Amino acid sequence: MDNMDRHASQNRPRNQLLADPSGLKPKVEPTFDYSQNTNVTALIGKTAYLTCRVRNLGDKTVSWVRHRDIHILTAGAYTYTSDQRFQALHRQNTGQSSEWSEWTLCIKWAQERDQGLYECQISTIPVKSHQFRLNVVVPTATILGGPELYVGAGSTINLTCAIHFSSEPPAYIFWYYNENVLSYDSPRGGVSVITEKGGDVTTSWLLIQTAQPSDSGEYSCKPSNANTASIKVHVLNGECLHSVIVRFSASVASPIGRRISPASGSSQSAYQNLAITQSPSFACLFSDALTEQTSFGVAENIYHRVGLFPIKRGPGK
Repeated sequence: MDNMDRHASQNRPRNQLLADPSGLKPKVEPTFDYSQNTNVTALIGKTAYLTCRVRNLGDKTVSWVRHRDIHILTAGAYTYTSDQRFQALHRQNTGQSSEWSEWTLCIKWAQERDQGLYECQISTIPVKSHQFRLNVVVPTATILGGPELYVGAGSTINLTCAIHFSSEPPAYIFWYYNENVLSYDSPRGGVSVITEKGGDVTTSWLLIQTAQPSDSGEYSCKPSNANTASIKVHVLNGECLHSVIVRFSASVASPIGRRISPASGSSQSAYQNLAITQSPSFACLFSDALTEQTSFGVAENIYHRVGLFPIKRGPGK
């Protein structure tokens, strides 16, 4: 090589020096789209979709493998399982994103047993894999403020039943009292139900006006498409509570009508013969009859767990 050729070689770009002398472009390795959400949630009985996006697949194959038993479910557009609920779906992008392709594992009528890890694999050497987690949720009913609620006689019992993870609102929601269906037109009167059907959550409120001790008992909410949720209601006629655990931040004061959330470092204390009274200046007065200690405090969950009720006072008090 003369000096001129040597000089020309030294000035060639580095990518030309490393290029295949045959003139062919080096192959680009396929890769996954790691920006995708890999935590997928599906409703029981509905169709679940796990979509794996691959770039520059070339002549390689994409497979879906169930992690728990290392079972190959699909390879390319073919399905390799006798379970007819599984299906392979493929879509090739066009235009500027034509180097991307989507490979979807479709699971019809998803069941709880289907939840777990699934791997999207590319047939490179070694194999490249990208894990997805499938969660299958069941419609769930919950009564807020449970498992027990204390209210004062003469007040309104307000029970809230929330139904989550339902693909569609329940066809009906029944309320039960001590395992008997509540009658809204009974001689007692003052019983009503309000139901609000939303996209993600359906809520039903049971309202019982002018609560009496005879209204104490177990109340249950039974939606058509979810479990039964229950709560025990205690209607107190001025007596003190016994062995009640209350969570609140001590030494927290507030004018009546103002709600304070528990501060950081809130504690849980057990009170015997707990008395809760209204104070002219503060929302709640917590008195421990055993230690004769008094604390001012208020927290949102106290209203749900204990409630406010009148304290019977003797003559001249």
